[in-house]
Amino acid sequence: MKRAGIRARKAYQSRHTYACWALSAGANPTFIASQMGHSSASMVYNVYGAWMPECSVTQVAMLNNVLNARAPDVPQSDQEDEIKLYFQNDKAYP
Repeated sequence: MKRAGIRARKAYQSRHTYACWALSAGANPTFIASQMGHSSASMVYNVYGAWMPECSVTQVAMLNNVLNARAPDVPQSDQEDEIKLYFQNDKAYP
């Protein structure tokens, strides 16, 4: 390994690689924590969560899709007319 320029690692050090790869693949942090022998997912969130900024984008997109699907339909034209009327009269609502 020395001649190849690869730094020696103990198997235990591969835990970090496993956790990062699993999170990047979208694995559940609670599952990862149990695989690593932690009693809760807080260790995974605290240590590895900061290393996965792209997961934030994925999570926000997923939440937006779910919440948008459940959002009630709001008649936009009525709301827009109310806003225009409010600013035209220059009055505050009672």
